Amino acid sequence: MSTSIDTSSTNSKPFYGDLVRAVAMTAIVPVSAYDVFKTKACHHNNPICGSALFTVFLVALTCGMNWLSYLRHSNTWSFLGYLVALWVCAYINLNQWPYSGECIITNMYQGTLFGNLCNGSLTFRNHLIRMGIMFAVASYVSIQSPYSVYHEDVLPLLGGPMLMVIAFLAMTKLDCWTLLSEVNWHQLTVQGSRWVLSAIYMYHVGSDLLSMTFEGVGAKEIFGTLVKASVVACMGIISTGVFQNEIDTNAQLEVLVKSRTKIIQEKNDRLHMVELALKASETAIAITDSDLRIIWLNAACEEISTAFVNNGTESRNNEEQRRKILGMPIVEAIALESIIDEKKLAQAFSDSRKEDEICISGMTFRLEVSPYRYSSPSTSETTTDNARSSRFLVVLNNITAERAREVAEKAAQEEAMLAKAMGDSMVTLTVSCIYICPSSIILCPMPMKQNPISHTIRTIPFPPA
Repeated sequence: MSTSIDTSSTNSKPFYGDLVRAVAMTAIVPVSAYDVFKTKACHHNNPICGSALFTVFLVALTCGMNWLSYLRHSNTWSFLGYLVALWVCAYINLNQWPYSGECIITNMYQGTLFGNLCNGSLTFRNHLIRMGIMFAVASYVSIQSPYSVYHEDVLPLLGGPMLMVIAFLAMTKLDCWTLLSEVNWHQLTVQGSRWVLSAIYMYHVGSDLLSMTFEGVGAKEIFGTLVKASVVACMGIISTGVFQNEIDTNAQLEVLVKSRTKIIQEKNDRLHMVELALKASETAIAITDSDLRIIWLNAACEEISTAFVNNGTESRNNEEQRRKILGMPIVEAIALESIIDEKKLAQAFSDSRKEDEICISGMTFRLEVSPYRYSSPSTSETTTDNARSSRFLVVLNNITAERAREVAEKAAQEEAMLAKAMGDSMVTLTVSCIYICPSSIILCPMPMKQNPISHTIRTIPFPPA
């Protein structure tokens, strides 16, 4: 029972149907109490007194629970109030008080049915459970009551409105098109065929057994009838078992296919992210086949291609020009500076490959070529470790700024060493002149800017002997 009670107390739609039922029961409670007095149900030890008082109690209990359902916005109280309402209606019709000589269970439950539609917080499943309980109770009361004919009362007059309500709820609370698209029609037809086949075999077995008589029939005929029924039953079991195996196999295959599809989709998403990252990379990257023809390249590699360099910025958004690059040999597609660079690029794909530097469109690039294995889906041949790879990853890293910085640092270092060497030579020359000249020092004529010592030391008088 707890599974049928959805905890939707946080839903924003109130229980208006329970409010209507609570208001109605509030008016019915005093009326029911007055009926006890009016019909003299408890006078002179009337045996119906207990049923009458219990009916008044059930009406009051239904009233209280429906008020709690609306005020507290609780699905639990709503479900309990609904069950008590079904109980009080069935109790009134079974005990024939205060309505004697008639069965009005259908009229009562029709109002309860349409009142539930006003409860916007109820789910489709909750509605179905409530209608199932209602139809079962109404069927029991109609069959037990001598004043009701089931197939003329409850079955058409309550079952028909229930079908319309179910169709209405399905259109308003369910996404029918999505549900129909997700239905496994193959498994449904196989399961339906299995049920039909089982019903046919059961019908024949039952007919053979029921038609068997022992009067005027010998043992041979009786044994033949039993064998015939046994054969039909065995054939039915075998056939339905084959259908069941088909259903189980299909279910397992569907689970495997869904699992494999999910894995493939996840890998595809990761590959797509990697492709986006490679396309946005500033490093020029290209992939070639075994004939060194480009099969993929990113935007950075397109910018150093021959077509882009020759046509300038006009071809940056030209899709036709980009398609022409695909399929071209990489030696022809890249705007190399000289024949030496072309040889370096071609030799990078050999078995004795090594990292090298090439010049492209006035810039210096570090060349790296890495082979990787590629299993073509059209061929089942496996490559050995020494076999030539059918795919090559070409990475061209722009090191122009790095090389320019190294040249600038080297030139600055050479200038600093030269300046230090010149300063050391001038100091040595000055000290030598001090000890050579006996009377005074006359420095060698040097420019003032290059010999700062000569600016401060003019002559040094030598002391007399």
